[in-house]
Amino acid sequence: MGIHSSERVGRVVEGVEILRRLRNEDEVTHSDDYYKFKDVVALHKPIQKQVPVWLAINPKGQVAPKFLDRILKRVAENFDGWQTDAISPDEFRNRFGRIRYHASELGKDPNKLDSCLHLMVNINEDRELAYREAQEFLTRYYGSSFVTGELIDLWVAYGPAEAVAEKIQSYIDAGCTTPVLRFVSSDLKGQMGKCIEKVMPYLAK
Repeated sequence: MGIHSSERVGRVVEGVEILRRLRNEDEVTHSDDYYKFKDVVALHKPIQKQVPVWLAINPKGQVAPKFLDRILKRVAENFDGWQTDAISPDEFRNRFGRIRYHASELGKDPNKLDSCLHLMVNINEDRELAYREAQEFLTRYYGSSFVTGELIDLWVAYGPAEAVAEKIQSYIDAGCTTPVLRFVSSDLKGQMGKCIEKVMPYLAK
């Protein structure tokens, strides 16, 4: 669309600033690197005083530490939370810890930052069947070249309810404030019922 990749970060950061102003101010005039407009009014305003904006980011593979830290600092500096997926609990803890560290260094309250994990779920007493159902669902959605066994083990909580709950809890223990569960099964209603009836009681303990 005629936008250079080097502009992506700047456009996102400036765009978030504009969104915050539009929701909080009666009339907005803006002139910066990427966007320019005058006397814009956005209605209707949200009920909430502050609507949190999270950044979904999860660099994969071998990432230079300086590059990764710059990304995590950007979350702390410009956003209200962080969303990620396909990451181990230890790596989740490390990355969110760096985000909180940068928030403190910037004079922000790290306890006000949210962290969100997007986790795939298939609940079945037969662990092998849960794996196959998750694999088939994700393969249809993303393609066979994308869905590897290694990815499923990292990305999906599958098997009996207790095992699924344990995996979710491991991320909560690592600092996740908002687990987002996506059921990877043809029986979405059935999975929802199992989650409410069998998984949530473990998490409520």
